[in-house]
Amino acid sequence: MAFKFRKRIKVLPGVTVNLSKSGISTTLGIKGASVNVGKNGAYLNTGIPGTGIYSRTRILSPNQSEKGWGINIPTTKERKMANISIGKELERLVKLRDQGILTESEFLAQKERLLMPNNDSSELNFDYIYSAFLSRSKNRMTAGWLALFTGFMGWHKFYLGQPIWGILYLLLLPSGLSILLSIFDVFYLVFMSDERFLTKYNAKVLSSLGVDINNIDRNSEIWDLLVRNSGKFRHNSGILSTILKIILLVIVVLMIIGLFAQKNGL
Repeated sequence: MAFKFRKRIKVLPGVTVNLSKSGISTTLGIKGASVNVGKNGAYLNTGIPGTGIYSRTRILSPNQSEKGWGINIPTTKERKMANISIGKELERLVKLRDQGILTESEFLAQKERLLMPNNDSSELNFDYIYSAFLSRSKNRMTAGWLALFTGFMGWHKFYLGQPIWGILYLLLLPSGLSILLSIFDVFYLVFMSDERFLTKYNAKVLSSLGVDINNIDRNSEIWDLLVRNSGKFRHNSGILSTILKIILLVIVVLMIIGLFAQKNGL
């Protein structure tokens, strides 16, 4: 008696890993519009759920799939990142169609463009990820300017997605401590490296786009673009900036101690 083994594991919304005796494949998309990628190539599955109308078309042969569904870079992890983004983009297009923002013809045209085998879908995925990242991400210099001019009210903390700290700064405003803390934050942000800022404040943005920041090769072009965040140059924090931050922290602590001593008449 022959036994069949098949298991479907949903790893993310719109992304399913299929385990079977013949191997492993990945399905991206939703019912009625999905792409299956495996050792036999990539297939586009379309149909109308519940009607029996179904179509399966090969869009990538096995030798083509070896070149990867990634973002035009060699690492397997980044190819997985691109696969996830395809599923998310398909979901986004479906939502826009259901909300009436896209007409049916516009939806089909954009879906065809996304999955067209003659185009480099990896570049389309990266364009989507990068443009969405730029529109949602936090900027180090913007945060620095906010800390300089409105830091005593904690506006830079609200901007950076730290509302609890922002409220704390507002509570400390009458005592003047928020002013001292904002001075430290200005220097902290100015001397912080762009790479550190990306991992500290923008990792959640990438996660919302279906990208795990830990899966990106630190030596890749993608990493450099994300770190620069639309900037022309990359700011790297060196030993000098670390020393300056420590000195500044000591000065701020001494100022806080002096402020308390003055209030208590010591």
